[in-house]
Formats: sequence, C-alpha cells, structure tokens
Amino acid sequence: MTIARIATFAFSGIEAVPVGVEVQLAPGIPAFLIVGPVCN
Repeated sequence: MTIARIATFAFSGIEAVPVGVEVQLAPGIPAFLIVGPVCN
C-alpha cells in the first residue's frame, strides 16, 4: 500500500483556501472517496 500527501489550494471566491489531498494506491476494486474538511 502506497500513500501520497499533497498540500495545494482551492479558490473560494477570490480567496485561496489551503487543501490537503491524500491518495492511497492498493490492489483491489478501483474506488473514489471524498472526505470532508480535515484540520491539521
């Protein structure tokens, strides 16, 4: 199992909002899951 974490941003109006993206690569059926806000 491989996990990658990326720090990026998204626009909310004209403001940039920090966003964390986490990706997991694992064998099995392909799936896509979106999880709500996470505070670091």
